[in-house]
Amino acid sequence: VLTGDIIKSGSLSPEQLKSVRSILADAPNQLEKAINKKIFIGKMDFYRGDGWQLLLCEPCMSLRVSLFLRASLLAHELNDTRISVGIGTVKSIDSQKVSKSIGDAFTYSGTGLDKLRKRNYMTISGLLTSQKLEISVFELADAIVQSWTSRRAQAVLQALKGFNANTIAVKIDPPASRQTVYKLLTEARWQALEVAIDRYDNIPVSYTH
Repeated sequence: VLTGDIIKSGSLSPEQLKSVRSILADAPNQLEKAINKKIFIGKMDFYRGDGWQLLLCEPCMSLRVSLFLRASLLAHELNDTRISVGIGTVKSIDSQKVSKSIGDAFTYSGTGLDKLRKRNYMTISGLLTSQKLEISVFELADAIVQSWTSRRAQAVLQALKGFNANTIAVKIDPPASRQTVYKLLTEARWQALEVAIDRYDNIPVSYTH
């Protein structure tokens, strides 16, 4: 379970908040389409204006999804979002309104968000292979993301979809050369993030849904 809130939402106009929520809501569809794999249960559920929750049926992809959500916002030069991942069992699921579902994963996720330190935007907790290691990976990834410009985020967003440099070059706005894409990905520390993402994508996790 991913639970999050939009950073500095109080500074946004109603139209801006609507745009941020729209980008977040559409991101899961974009990712599933790109990788041709079902990884979410139901849709992103918004609550309290700036809060949201998302349920994964592939918990090992939690790091990829978290980075994809943040890259989606930063690529559009919109507010960032905090994210707390909770790995655990789920007792009941309300696919129409995910936040009404029940289980340890929801508890871990919500509690983790409440405990996030002021300058930290991403964390993970729950049934993890190595608690301290997984948390540290998320914190390191978070530090990298906080240095992204819009152009870096655009490049990473397309890389997370699995596109190569040639394709990324024509998809970012405005289009760029392949050399520029390599430069953007290097500045975004994509090589290091990709290693961490691959590790998470292949971690076996016990869960029920």
